[in-house]
Amino acid sequence: MSSILTLISSLISLYTLIIVFRIMLTWFPGQNYGRGEMILRSATDPYLNMFRRARWMRVGYVDFSPIVALATLSITASVLTQIALAGSVTLGFILALIVSRLGYTLRFLVILLTVLTGVRAAAIAFGASSGHRVWVTMDQLLQPLSWKISRRVLPRSELTYRQGLMIVTACGVVTAVLLTLLVNVLIRALISLPV
Repeated sequence: MSSILTLISSLISLYTLIIVFRIMLTWFPGQNYGRGEMILRSATDPYLNMFRRARWMRVGYVDFSPIVALATLSITASVLTQIALAGSVTLGFILALIVSRLGYTLRFLVILLTVLTGVRAAAIAFGASSGHRVWVTMDQLLQPLSWKISRRVLPRSELTYRQGLMIVTACGVVTAVLLTLLVNVLIRALISLPV
C-alpha cells in the first residue's frame, strides 16, 4: 500500500512540474510550439481551468489561480507521502499542511508585491520614464492596489502615486512579518492536536 501511495505522490509531483512548465510557456505569448504544446495544454488546462473559474483569484490583470492549483497538488502529494511513511495521518497534520502551504504562498505574494512597489517607488523617485513597457505593465497591477490600500490607511489624505506605493511597501513588510509569526503559531497548534 505504501509503495502505491509513494508512486501516486511521485506522479503528482511530476504533474506539478509539467504544470509549472505549462505556466512558463504562457510568459511568452505568440510563440508556436507545435503539437507538443497542444499535448501539454490538453494535459494541464482542464485542471488549471477548475481554478480559473474562481474570480476572487484574479486581481486586475494578474491571475493567481495557478498558484492555488500548484499549492493544492503540493498538499495532496505531501499528505500521500506522510501516509506512505507513517501509515497514517492526523487531521492536525493535514490542517497544518494546508495552513503552511497557503500561508507561505500568501507570504510569497506579499513579499513579491512589496518588492515591486518598492522598486516602482524608487524608479519614480529617480525620475525613470513611466512610458517604458516594464513600468506600464507594473502600473497596471500596482496602481489599483496602491490606491485601494493607501486610501484605507490614510482615507482623508491626497496622496501621489509614489506616496501610495511607499505606503503599500511599508504595509507589505509589516504584513509579511506578522503573517510569518501567525502561520508558525498555527502550525505548532495544529500539529499538537491529538486527532
